[in-house]
Amino acid sequence: MIEFSEQALDDLKKIDKKSQIRILDKIAEYNQSENPMKYAKSIKCAYDNIYRFRIGDYRLVFEKRGLELCLLIIIVEPRNKIYQKINRKLTKRLK
Repeated sequence: MIEFSEQALDDLKKIDKKSQIRILDKIAEYNQSENPMKYAKSIKCAYDNIYRFRIGDYRLVFEKRGLELCLLIIIVEPRNKIYQKINRKLTKRLK
């Protein structure tokens, strides 16, 4: 199951409609997959269980929760901005 945090929904609203549709379509596809983690890459940061999906020029950072594979998307940003903001946003989100 893939869910969006309020922060991720706010991030999503800030991008153009075409990119929003592309991201939501891909997330729906990943959600239907038996193993959505096969599309993910781990992120080296100060927190465990943090991964990303690459969808076009955007990166969706998410937290893998529990054994039943619940993925909570916490950040949606363009590739050129995500890595600058990741630790700041994760610190706020995961407190």
